[in-house]
Amino acid sequence: MEELDLKQELTLLLEKEVGFTGKFILEKQCRSLDIDPNHISYEDLGQLAKKVSWAIRSYTGEKRAEEIRRDILDYRKALGVVDNAVARREEPEKIIDAQLIIASKKMAVGLLDEALEALEIAKLPLEGMRKSDARLFEVRITRLIARALARSTEKIDDAIEQYEAAIRMGKGTGQHYDVALSWAGLGAISWRFGEHKDALKNYDRALKALAPYGAQSRNDKIKKKSAEALMKSGLGNVYLDLMDYDASIKFHEESIEIFKSLDNSAEIGRVYNNLARVYEEMGNYPRAIDRYERAIKFTKESGELRMEGWAITNLASALVEYGKVHEAREHLDRADKALRDFSDPIAHSKLNCMWGKYHRERGDWSNSIEKFQKSIELVEKIRSPDYLAIAQEEFGIMYLKKKDPDKAKPLLEKALEWYKEKAETARIEKISLYLKEIVIQ
Repeated sequence: MEELDLKQELTLLLEKEVGFTGKFILEKQCRSLDIDPNHISYEDLGQLAKKVSWAIRSYTGEKRAEEIRRDILDYRKALGVVDNAVARREEPEKIIDAQLIIASKKMAVGLLDEALEALEIAKLPLEGMRKSDARLFEVRITRLIARALARSTEKIDDAIEQYEAAIRMGKGTGQHYDVALSWAGLGAISWRFGEHKDALKNYDRALKALAPYGAQSRNDKIKKKSAEALMKSGLGNVYLDLMDYDASIKFHEESIEIFKSLDNSAEIGRVYNNLARVYEEMGNYPRAIDRYERAIKFTKESGELRMEGWAITNLASALVEYGKVHEAREHLDRADKALRDFSDPIAHSKLNCMWGKYHRERGDWSNSIEKFQKSIELVEKIRSPDYLAIAQEEFGIMYLKKKDPDKAKPLLEKALEWYKEKAETARIEKISLYLKEIVIQ
């Protein structure tokens, strides 16, 4: 096997979990085992997984630390299968499964090109298999290729093409799970680009395709339930954009109940965060605040530090909107502490935006302007139009409150342009009213 850059992959994994500290944790554990951190082999991963797990448990909690240990061991096993495939005459199925694990682990830490390379390699053993068996694997590989491509805005068309190919190939094969997740992938893309009718159709097709999946083992039952919960959470997000709040609440709550049955605290926290957004859009701030607090509880319990920081940021925003500006300060400070070690421009943009709102409501124009400018700068660099529009909208409102409509107008117009593209009716109406006020003035 060619030399691997396992230092990079493990560093990215740990930084995703605990922030910049992850790099130093990895180096320290390598030294304690007399491993050169610049030359970590897959054979080293067995002992390293245990040491790293112990080192991060004070950050993530015992449950999440154990999950990471198992993930590293799964990765080690997959790398070993690939490395020894020829010598051991491994069956094609085992080699493909190993490559899929490798691809998934690389995708999880953002190494998308390497993940795509592993998926292309996974196709090679298909030539020596029976057509019916090869087709089953080909459906799964194609879906994962689509999933990796969908992470890049520039490759969305390719992702759609691959998802559609997986659906066509899966027809009549009994690959209900992969076909269902392919429809769900198309649903997520449609929602992302404001194509709400298509999103609803695709998520509905996903749920129908998943229903016949005959999950026998415990792992398969968990996979099926998790997929169903993710699809319902996706539907909740679509209905929120369509301002059908009752439907959005229904699907989010159904998703939460499924994840509770699986004891999946991380996903429970994530969906509670989204449910809180529904109540916030409705103007029901007491319920929004309650759901954000539940999101914080479950994300903290799961060891999802970054998601916890997101939920705290959103709680502070809801408190500001509810008129409890002074209470928001404590939570913004908590969010700063939770997110400071993470290299996440979107999370930091959102946090800076919320600080801007806090200072705006206190009439502190100088600090508000500084925070909004920082928020916009962070997401402009990575081309994240959703969060850029949010920052532009809130910044524009600040200038309106400051009685400076000339500076407010271009910011609000830029935000409106994106919301029209995304077809977010509620925000379009809100900003249009602000712009009318400027014209009247």
